[in-house]
Amino acid sequence: MLRSRRWKVRSLRVDMSGEIGRVDLVVTRDGRDADLLLEQLRRVVPVVRADLG
Repeated sequence: MLRSRRWKVRSLRVDMSGEIGRVDLVVTRDGRDADLLLEQLRRVVPVVRADLG
């Protein structure tokens, strides 16, 4: 999904050590609305929290 939308991924980390898996994703800002990325991610996996900084 990230590749098909051409988001530039700076880092991707996956932690499956707990009951709930965690994915930390950092993308390069390119002028697109970050809310668009969150909307796309929510269609693929349940997003519990997102930090837009």
